Amino acid sequence: MMAVARYFTLYLQEKGQLKAVFDAYRTRKPGGAFVPAAVQAVQLVEGAAGAPIATIEAEFRAWYPQVKDPKVRLHTGKPVEKEIPKELFERGPSQ
Repeated sequence: MMAVARYFTLYLQEKGQLKAVFDAYRTRKPGGAFVPAAVQAVQLVEGAAGAPIATIEAEFRAWYPQVKDPKVRLHTGKPVEKEIPKELFERGPSQ
């Protein structure tokens, strides 16, 4: 579950919505009627992202396969192959 939460946070960051979602959580006001935490969380994300949760989930599920490969990192919304610096190959074992 934590891994999915991490990737969802990265997804929001890449979409430029992480700050809005964070601010929505930070500034939420307690209501008069009880609202279960899961329902309140969905409402806050939908409001901050400006889309229904079904749309957000569909976009996240389409985005996730691009970034789950540990050999690829995100850079301005595009997967970029990681490279090991050549200096690490050229110098021998550390002393």
